[in-house]
Amino acid sequence: MIGVIILSIFIVNFAIHGVLRKIYKIEKKKIFSYNHVNSLHRKLDWIVRIANTVVIFIVLYFSVFHNYSINLMLLAMSGFIVIQGSIQAYFEWKKSATPKHSILTVSDVLLGVIIITLLIRFDVITKLVS
Repeated sequence: MIGVIILSIFIVNFAIHGVLRKIYKIEKKKIFSYNHVNSLHRKLDWIVRIANTVVIFIVLYFSVFHNYSINLMLLAMSGFIVIQGSIQAYFEWKKSATPKHSILTVSDVLLGVIIITLLIRFDVITKLVS
């Protein structure tokens, strides 16, 4: 079941990127390319990543030892997806040589938030665990 969900997410993301690339004539970038536009972007990205790690461990602690809902972790992840994606899109749009890549970044953020919202709404994680 989880494999089908993950595969579906990749297929939808691939299709959205393909359509957006054709509509806006956006060239492909390497999958694992170095995507920091400048040093400020790199610093902000690392600050967000470290904060994300700390918050995820705190939420995981409360989920495991104090019986908080796993949906709290999904909400935290959703927040960090929005923050990190917004920073990435801003730097791609304002400071990059290829500002159209920000369109793909925004679509990734929206897809991530939609997926997490659906996971929370239909309680998928709890059903998979139990």
